[in-house]
Amino acid sequence: MKKILIAIAALAAVTCVAAPHHVPAGHRAPFVHRGPAPMPYHHHHHSVWGRGGSHFWPGFTGGLVGSLLAPAVVPPPPPPRPVVYVNQVWVPPVYETRPVYDTYGRIIRYEQVIVVPGYWR
Repeated sequence: MKKILIAIAALAAVTCVAAPHHVPAGHRAPFVHRGPAPMPYHHHHHSVWGRGGSHFWPGFTGGLVGSLLAPAVVPPPPPPRPVVYVNQVWVPPVYETRPVYDTYGRIIRYEQVIVVPGYWR
């Protein structure tokens, strides 16, 4: 696993270094131009990929390597400890006797109804 991560990190480093970078006009090496005046350099463009070079691959490889390294850096949480209950007591359910009426309002029979269900304590 470590060899794979090292290989991916090396590939990302090579990709980031080898990616062409955009150099603004004010930072270029000066040159002497003979002939008609050059067109002014247009700084305003809306491309998110840059102009001439690509900013996609360094970000893509950085995100890929980061997502692969994230599980290795942060260990998973430990499993929950088993809970051992000692001296548990079963509390039986509580029943109540309620009458059942017919359509005329007369009591037909009585039924047992659970008021509180049973539980372990």
